[in-house]
Parts: sequence; structure tokens; C-alpha cells
Amino acid sequence: MSKKITRRSFIKKSTTVTASAMMGLTLTGDSSPVLGDKKVDISVVKGGNYFDNTIKAIEQLGGMEKFVPENAKVAILANPQRNNPGAFTNPDVVRAAIHMCKKAGAKEVTCISLLPEKNWENTGLLDVVKKEKAKLKIIDRKNESLFKSIRILKGKVLKEAQIMKELFNYDVFVSIPITKDHAGNKFTGTLKNMMGLNSQQNNRTFHKPGWKTDINSIRHLDQSIADLNTVVKPDLCIVD
Repeated sequence: MSKKITRRSFIKKSTTVTASAMMGLTLTGDSSPVLGDKKVDISVVKGGNYFDNTIKAIEQLGGMEKFVPENAKVAILANPQRNNPGAFTNPDVVRAAIHMCKKAGAKEVTCISLLPEKNWENTGLLDVVKKEKAKLKIIDRKNESLFKSIRILKGKVLKEAQIMKELFNYDVFVSIPITKDHAGNKFTGTLKNMMGLNSQQNNRTFHKPGWKTDINSIRHLDQSIADLNTVVKPDLCIVD
């Protein structure tokens, strides 16, 4: 059953910041993911103050210390794709995440991205990175030598991923996507955000030739995203 929603009501209902954590999940450099404790913790906080909401959400999970050991190097993957409100990760969510990582004792916090610095500047995210004294690392998405091939044994349509090598230089991986509507798979969030680690050439295979938003193309895109997420998983997801 579908329910129509107006733009006004969508914006009103979108003042929610959700933080979810999946414990014991690590990046895999081979063909099979490493799964530790299968316990899943999810925290939800509603309100209009994105910074405070993010802090509260992580505190309800046990604090950032639960995810970030002292002297750890932390990689953050946000979404700076467009400069229209609602299309990119809210800067205050990223600011809160960096703040908490540093407070937990992180040695280094770096935002990694395949998108150019201009995107970060236009969305206000670059200003956050500078003010919080974090780092921004832009990876040339067209340079295939900067990506590591990972076989996906459980993949149904995607048999190999091309993950940026930079990611493997960090101890902790935090994904900070924004939930939004998408012409293809209708809903984009934590799973689709992993495409931000994958090479441009590999991501193109997620869309069938002559891409159309028909049911078969959508299923192919959805399954490709699901396959990708079997080999690369965040230590913590903070969802705007």
C-alpha cells in the first residue's frame, strides 16, 4: 500500500538523525567477510538539532569510545554528492562525529572521498573538516591503480569490487550517509553509500547498458549494492 507524501511533510519528517552500529564487522581484504559478535545495536534520536542528536544517538550506543580505540586512525565516508539541501550529509552530523572521535582519543580523523574538493566546499563539509582539524583525502576515481580488487564469492551479480586502497590505512571506518529518495532503488542509505568506496569503472556495472528505471534494472542495481556490502562493512553507521 502506497501513501502520498507532500514535499512539506517530507521535509518536516526528515528532521531525524539516526545512528546505527554493527559490532565486530571489519573490512575484508580477501573473498570472505570477517564476522565477529553478531549483536546489532541501533539508536534513534529525533529533533531539529543535528549536532546534539548525533551526540545523543552515539551516547545511547555506549559512546564513541565503544567504536574508536585510543590512538586509532579513523576514516569517515560522508556523502557530498550535491549541494542541494537534503541531497548531502548534514555538516553538523559530520562535525559531531569528528568531535566525538577526537574526544575518544583518535590519533587521526580523515574524511575520504571520490568526489572533488569543490563538492565538499559547496556543501559546507570542507569548512567542518577544517574547523574540527580533521583531514580530507580525495582519491582520483579514474586512477584504477588506487583501488584494490576484492573477489565477491557470495555475489549474485557483482563478482568483484574495486575498493580504494586508502581505506585500508585506517583502524576504524565510519559511514555517514544521508537517507533520500533515488530514481533507481527508491531509497538510498547505508548500503548504497559503500559505492563511495568503489571505483568509478566498477560502479558503472551496477547500471545496465542503456540504464532505465525499469524493474529489471532496479533489481540489478539493488543486488549489486547488496553484493558489494558483503565484503566491505563499516564499524559504525551514522545516518542523517
